[in-house]
Amino acid sequence: MLVKTKTLSFGFSMNNSFIQKLICLVEANLANENFGPEDLAREAGMSRSNLNRKLRFILNQNSSQFIKEIRLKKAKELLRNEELTIAEVSYRVGFGSPTYFSNCFHEFYGHAPSERRNQVPENEPEEQPVQPISKKRKRPKILIGLMVGLIVLIPFSVFLINRGSKNAIKEKSIAVLPFVNYSPEEGTTYIINGLQEEILDKLEKIEDLRVKSRTAVEKYKDTKLSLSDIAKELKVNYILEGSGQKVGNNIRIRLQLIET
Repeated sequence: MLVKTKTLSFGFSMNNSFIQKLICLVEANLANENFGPEDLAREAGMSRSNLNRKLRFILNQNSSQFIKEIRLKKAKELLRNEELTIAEVSYRVGFGSPTYFSNCFHEFYGHAPSERRNQVPENEPEEQPVQPISKKRKRPKILIGLMVGLIVLIPFSVFLINRGSKNAIKEKSIAVLPFVNYSPEEGTTYIINGLQEEILDKLEKIEDLRVKSRTAVEKYKDTKLSLSDIAKELKVNYILEGSGQKVGNNIRIRLQLIET
């Protein structure tokens, strides 16, 4: 596979052979929505924790963010050069849900996928992704509260998983299902989604825990399948489901860790 040498918007030179290798691995598995951080680490011949450390050093990203960014950049090319529907593009780049794909695309580029097709490509400057830091500045108190909650949540989740492993020898694998937003006001979905992303990020740092990527679980957002059936399809032994509600300046999160 030929890779052109250029500087991409997420801040590294394509001359970096390590990053080039990772990009080729992601692109080779682009349509596979189940291809996640653990798979990338295995294909790269290293542990997931080492992969995350190296990516954070080079790009200030974890492996999940890296994979998602490659998928979104490929989607931008398809939208510009191919006569495909939004749903077709989302499936080609490994998003199991067109709605989730559209949300991710809008969050990354600042506009919907449908607007990308209508833009003129000639002499167009490279787009810069929408940085989440602006949201952090707008609602610092909310995110501080979320982070405090995460500090409590993650060790508690790991404790439950470790306790369960004493009774039976089984693989420590988990899927975090899309959180339900019960907020009465609009514009709070990104807060609930951001909490889910932070939880995934923290769980992926646990060395012996296999975590399914968000793209793999997003299609179960409105599913009628039972948790046991979802666990069988995802091949995990634990499910974390939750909901969130913002009232005023307070956020209430309800979480349930289930051994399937």
